[in-house]
Amino acid sequence: IFPMGYKTQEILRESNYKLGNHIKVIDPIGYLEFMYLLKNSEYVATDSGTVVEEACILGIPSIQMRYSTERPEVYEVNSSIKFDPTNKKHDFNIVHESAENLIGKTWSHPFGNGDSSDIIVNDLINLSKQNSFSKHGKEDYDFDISRSFLQ
Repeated sequence: IFPMGYKTQEILRESNYKLGNHIKVIDPIGYLEFMYLLKNSEYVATDSGTVVEEACILGIPSIQMRYSTERPEVYEVNSSIKFDPTNKKHDFNIVHESAENLIGKTWSHPFGNGDSSDIIVNDLINLSKQNSFSKHGKEDYDFDISRSFLQ
């Protein structure tokens, strides 16, 4: 199942490129539906940095279809396969075999230990107790933030 944006579907139709019968394109879906599909996938092919991060955390292998990434950690822990769409010489069988070889493998995800929310809440509680929210005033920024504050 391949959730695909409407513009991408249009370009695919106009290109007359035919996907294999094993690929089912569906319209965009919500986050919870997507996470359900991701968690129940053998592997995922995506151009999204966020999806490869989520897949890594869930233990789902991925193929990242991008020239570059802001999530190189997925390659360091071997949870994702690089697929450079600008390279015209691809052996798609090797790419998919590489992803299939990751199915069932385990890796430690490099994106923290899951306590970010606790840290943020504790920081906000401490700032509130100390009444020190003032360090977030307009004058504390070295760029124009005038549109960020109510007038």
